[in-house]
Amino acid sequence: MIQFLGNHNLFVSHFIMGCKEAIKDFTKTETDEIRVLSKWLFYKDNDPFMRKYRTNRTQYVDFLTIIEPAVLKEIIDDLKRIYLIEFPFSEKEDFIESVFGHSLYKLETFIENNMVCYGSVLTGEPFDFYNYYDNPFSEFLDYVTEESRTIEYYKQYYKWVINLIEEVEYPSSNSKSSKKRIRESKEIADKLKGESVSIQKPSKKELELSELITHQKSQELANQISIQYKNIKGKQLKLLLISLKELGLFPNERMDRKFHTACNIFFDWDIASYEAMRSYKYNENVDKEECDLIKDFLTNIINGNGSK
Repeated sequence: MIQFLGNHNLFVSHFIMGCKEAIKDFTKTETDEIRVLSKWLFYKDNDPFMRKYRTNRTQYVDFLTIIEPAVLKEIIDDLKRIYLIEFPFSEKEDFIESVFGHSLYKLETFIENNMVCYGSVLTGEPFDFYNYYDNPFSEFLDYVTEESRTIEYYKQYYKWVINLIEEVEYPSSNSKSSKKRIRESKEIADKLKGESVSIQKPSKKELELSELITHQKSQELANQISIQYKNIKGKQLKLLLISLKELGLFPNERMDRKFHTACNIFFDWDIASYEAMRSYKYNENVDKEECDLIKDFLTNIINGNGSK
């Protein structure tokens, strides 16, 4: 089903260590990725200079993919049309989260990571190899690129992809009656020959901020945040999110957009766009002190000390 695409990163070929797909004899399929993956894992486990980076310390290997811009735009338009058929009451955010949620999270994370480059270490293979040390899990994440393209090329391309997805035009349910939305969806369905899809109303509702905060005092925390940090937006909202995550009060993956939406609903002021929050890059030299103050404030509430 189309809504489950959001659980996958559509811009990589993903091989998790320990899974069958990463085992040479599991598949009879011959692709460049599978052939090179086998060589790369052998190299990591046998080269004396790779002792620190063995496969038992590797979480996964990703082969980065470039989808040509014109083709990607057509794919997004097609997915949008199909999603509207299945979910005629949906909003733009529903579409993006359901279809591209995990892709966006992974692309954003990839852009922020500082990679170590090994270069073209496999003789005769036109690929470069990189890794990133994932400190919380004490494991390495490996990335494979075409030799003709640098890692910066991919980062800039993925920034463009993120912007393209987030700026996609999507009909708003606020601007049309439900009947008109359904009628338009049926008209689209008629144009997609051979497509047999039933139209249904999704039961999904947006989560409240207190429902996203993972603590028994979540409602009190949400209320106190709205008082203490009234009028925050953009950068400050990002620092609040970082502080919540560092205290274990908020999920780490694929929830940033839901956090922004929940704040937009809960707070009675303009919190600016999701892009304004997402695009701010944390600077430890500048932002650590402010995050520490936020964490102290939240910890005091949890410990029953109010907003001291």
